[in-house]
Amino acid sequence: MLSSSEVQRSQPTQARDGSPTQDEVIEIMHVREEVGTDEPYSSFSPLQKSHLAYAASISATFSGLSSFIYYPAITALAQSLHTSTQAINFTITAYLVTSGIAPSFLGDLADRMGRRPVTILALAFYLGANLGLALQNSYTALLVLRCLQSAGASSTIALAYGIIADVSTPAERGSYVAILMVRHLTTFCPSYRA
Repeated sequence: MLSSSEVQRSQPTQARDGSPTQDEVIEIMHVREEVGTDEPYSSFSPLQKSHLAYAASISATFSGLSSFIYYPAITALAQSLHTSTQAINFTITAYLVTSGIAPSFLGDLADRMGRRPVTILALAFYLGANLGLALQNSYTALLVLRCLQSAGASSTIALAYGIIADVSTPAERGSYVAILMVRHLTTFCPSYRA
């Protein structure tokens, strides 16, 4: 005879209101993909998915833009802040380290809270840091604000991929990721447009 705890483990758990749990929903979605049912994967139409991909790609453009735009100003920043070029180069290192770490935290937060609020939060970090960078006049503020700018900007590419993965099936995901990649190529490689 099974104990009550073994019976509970053998039966699928359901939410208190009788609706299926998240694990059951994921299993149903995988079965539908394997069987090939005609039920839609997403409530968005193909046009709406394309618009979401374009919007995500526009927000992801900030990911690389802030890194490259800073390099020509290194000498001018060192002179205006009365510091060395090596100190300004350290802000680039801090930017790159933050851009490697921040997407993992904001990506996890987006999985828990949703893509929209975290994307808005990342863009708010980015905008606030840019405003602060325009108004700052100390090296410490420059370093901190560059890290905050990096946290906001670098997370947008990860969030864009997450948005596309949320609304598209694996079979059609490539076409929406292509929108994201072409947008990057045309932004950072002007010769690609020709």
